[in-house]
Amino acid sequence: TLRLMSGIAALFDSETTLTGDESIRKRPMGPLLDSLKGCGAECSSNDGKAPTGGNIHDGDSYTAIWPVAYMDLDGTVRDFTAAEASDPAFSNLILKSGNTRTFAQDGYGAYMSANLSITKEIGDHASLSFFANNFTNSRPYVVSKATGVGAIFTPAFYYGLTCRLKF
Repeated sequence: TLRLMSGIAALFDSETTLTGDESIRKRPMGPLLDSLKGCGAECSSNDGKAPTGGNIHDGDSYTAIWPVAYMDLDGTVRDFTAAEASDPAFSNLILKSGNTRTFAQDGYGAYMSANLSITKEIGDHASLSFFANNFTNSRPYVVSKATGVGAIFTPAFYYGLTCRLKF
C-alpha cells in the first residue's frame, strides 16, 4: 500500500508524508523513489527506506478502526480482539489515520432555501413569471460535522422575470 500511495502522491503538487509500521519502515524504498524522481517528483527517505516520522504513528495522535471479526486460513470466523489489535501479524487489518476526523460521521446541519414563483398567463401564446429564489437567505454557509470544512450550498438571494412564448 505504501508503494502504491507513493506513486499516487507523486501525481499531486503538494507535500505528502507517507510512513508505516516498524516492518514497513525497514523495507527498501530506494528504487521506487528513484523512479518517481525520474518522473519529476521530489522525494526523500530515511536512508532509502520509508520515513520514520510523520503524524500517522506518533504516540496516540492517530485514530484507528479494525474489524469486528476475521476469517482464518481454515475458514473459521474469529472475533477480532485487543490481543489481535496489538499483534503485528494483524496490523494490515487496522486502518489508521493521522487526521482525527477521518472516521467521524459526516453530515451537515439543516439548511433551507425558500423560492417563490408567480406566473401570469397572457392569452394562449405567452406567460410571464416573476421568481425570487432563496428569498430568506437562510443559512447559506454550512459546516461539515466530520471535517469542519464549510461550504455554501444555496445561492444568494436573486430574482428575475421570465417570459415564455408558446408556439
